[in-house]
Amino acid sequence: MGVQEIADKISARVASAGFDRSVKFDTGGDGVIVIDGADVSTTDAPADCTIKLSVDDLE
Repeated sequence: MGVQEIADKISARVASAGFDRSVKFDTGGDGVIVIDGADVSTTDAPADCTIKLSVDDLE
């Protein structure tokens, strides 16, 4: 599963979760997923917290 597919799954879950911070999942060369409130993006941006891990671990 790729970063975009994972982001799509996360997006459906955070839309109504009331999450009010930002977090970035940094998978190195495979890309990033940034969650900022109810918005989920695969475009790199600053975040309150950055977690570095592999795509396999993110799945």
